[in-house]
Order: sequence, then C-alpha cells, then structure tokens
Amino acid sequence: MILGRELEPPSIHPVTELDHYITAAIELNRLIYGNESSSIAVGAGMRHTDVKWTAYGGSGIYSNEEGFRKGQRKAPDWEKASATGKRFRWAS
Repeated sequence: MILGRELEPPSIHPVTELDHYITAAIELNRLIYGNESSSIAVGAGMRHTDVKWTAYGGSGIYSNEEGFRKGQRKAPDWEKASATGKRFRWAS
C-alpha cells in the first residue's frame, strides 16, 4: 500500500517485441599508483543506453474519469497496446 492506495497488478502483454537496444560507453583512466600487487586509478566516463519495445494485446488497468485505476482494458494479441522507449545516461 502506497499513500493509502493498493497496488494493482501491472499490464500483461503476451507478445512483446524488442525494437532496438543500443549501448555505447567512453571511459578514460589514469593510473596514479601501481606496483606488482595493487594499483590506484582515477577515471571518468560516460555511458548511453537506448532501448525501445512494443507490446501487443493483453490486459491492463488504467486511470480514467471514474477515478484512479478504475478502467480495465483487454485487447486481442494483434492490437498494438503500447510502445515504450527509455534512454539512460550515466556519467562518472
């Protein structure tokens, strides 16, 4: 229970296709101390990840004019339900 609301089950889509997944990274390191058994390095870098997927059919719960998560959805497997993309960037 979060803020007085019960969590509903997530959307379930029997057919989910990965459209693309791309990741790239650049990193620079500088060795500041090293011997035969140990080393210390300082580094900086950046990583970028881009992923997109499409879900078809399935069931789900959503909010509508009746209230928070009051609507229900059931779609055939061939109907496009959602297309979602996420981008992540990390820097250190």
